[in-house]
Amino acid sequence: MVSFADNYNDFLMSNLMRKSLAEKRWMIEVYHHDLKQNCGVERCQARSAISQRNHIGLAIRAFIRLERYFYRTGISIMEAKNKIVRSAVRFYLSAPLYGLFATA
Repeated sequence: MVSFADNYNDFLMSNLMRKSLAEKRWMIEVYHHDLKQNCGVERCQARSAISQRNHIGLAIRAFIRLERYFYRTGISIMEAKNKIVRSAVRFYLSAPLYGLFATA
């Protein structure tokens, strides 16, 4: 069985195959970047393995929902995330639960 790495390092590979593999690699890079940047997959503060797996699973679920929203509306993942955050902040500021006290 020939693996992806064996194909990618093959000097006799055609340009079409090389381009196809480069495009797949780039799609994986974009996926990992978006998962880390927009869904906070690497910001887990938990110590236990089960909590870390739960965090990763929920981050992937959030990514899939943002990606699905992108395909339905055409709004980028970053814009969709900002829209959700702005809406949540606006909702909280309309009736805040906690007040900040002046320190000066």
